[in-house]
Amino acid sequence: MDNVDLESRRLLTTFRRVTAAMRLALLGVFCCTCGSALALPILDDTMGPERITGWENSKGTFQFDFSNFLAGPHTTVSYSTATDTYAFEGSTRSPGGGPSADVTASAVVADNGTVSGDLMSGFLNVFATADDVARGIVNGQLLMSGTAIEAAAMNNDNSTAILFELNVLHSSLSMFGSFVTLIDNTSARWGGASPYMPWGRDWTATTGFTDWDVVQTTLTVPEPGTLALLTLGLFGLRLGTRRAAS
Repeated sequence: MDNVDLESRRLLTTFRRVTAAMRLALLGVFCCTCGSALALPILDDTMGPERITGWENSKGTFQFDFSNFLAGPHTTVSYSTATDTYAFEGSTRSPGGGPSADVTASAVVADNGTVSGDLMSGFLNVFATADDVARGIVNGQLLMSGTAIEAAAMNNDNSTAILFELNVLHSSLSMFGSFVTLIDNTSARWGGASPYMPWGRDWTATTGFTDWDVVQTTLTVPEPGTLALLTLGLFGLRLGTRRAAS
């Protein structure tokens, strides 16, 4: 009998340790889900060379929605391996009543041999232009800003993409929602250089960059039932073990 009681205590102690470890793991998942977690690009090569079509992280799945976008030619774009800094300026003009904007973006992305690189920080700012004055918007007014979540560099004519979480400051751009992706297009392959080195080669304004898009990116959140069921299962397992021990 004593041996049975001793074995029961050992099993209960082991169970408690496992349960505690699982609680910590669940807490980590919960924190990642609620926080601004890093995203990984969704790559698709069904239409030719690999393209970025969205992003995935613990929040859910991000997908490009081209029903809302800004686009235009470059003003300047560059990347420096000395400072790991990507810098972008572009502008779009829509005198017919659509959104006009001056767009600036910057990101610090270090080369780590992967498509995503190591994103340290980044921002996006979208400013009103003189074309917006007729709509009652002040020239130079900040319309929306964003914080970079993740970056990617591809060896094709959609060379870079950076995902931003948005803060929309003016109703004229409210249709963009909570996320956008800055897609940087080029006529070259990473400046025409070989071998391909994501975030491992300097870019300048003369390396073939042609135009850009700021694309609405929608987030689909997974069903919360999985986490709830796992928590209930752990509770039931622990309750059953307590009864067996008594």
